[in-house]
Amino acid sequence: MFKSVNEYLRKFPDATDKVMENLSYFDTRNLVSFLKVPTDFCIGLADEICLPHFVYSVYHHATCPKTLMMLPFVPHCEPPTFRDRARFEFAAM
Repeated sequence: MFKSVNEYLRKFPDATDKVMENLSYFDTRNLVSFLKVPTDFCIGLADEICLPHFVYSVYHHATCPKTLMMLPFVPHCEPPTFRDRARFEFAAM
C-alpha cells in the first residue's frame, strides 16, 4: 500500500494533505477497539508492507483475547500455522 501511495503522491504532490487525511480513516490501531473475537497477530520482522511497529501497536491496543507470534527474518506473508488452524476450525463446523 505504501508504495502505491508514494507513487500517487509523486504524480500529485498537491494531494498530500487529502491523502493523509483519508489514510487516517484506515488506521487499524484506531479500529482495533471494535474487535471482540479472539485474534491471532503475527509480526514478520522483515515485513516491508505491514511494518512490525504498526502491527505491534495494533496488538497492544487490542482488548480482545489475543495471541502474538513474532517471526524473525519473515517478510509479508500468511503464516502456515494460521492457515492450517483456520482450515481445521472450518472443517470442524
